[in-house]
Amino acid sequence: MENTAQKDAPKEEGMSMKEFLLKINEWFRFLLSKWLIIVIVGLSGAGLGLYYGLMKSLIIQRK
Repeated sequence: MENTAQKDAPKEEGMSMKEFLLKINEWFRFLLSKWLIIVIVGLSGAGLGLYYGLMKSLIIQRK
């Protein structure tokens, strides 16, 4: 059976500015707590991209 109190209650759409800023703050703190992993992955990707770019240009120069 349906609960009529939940059915009749107005649904809140969207969020307030305060809730939005709290959510941004929460994500910022989460990312800040994972800074080492983010730096390691970023540097690894940059290194792999540099290696690929250098190897690709060497292969083209040899042909």
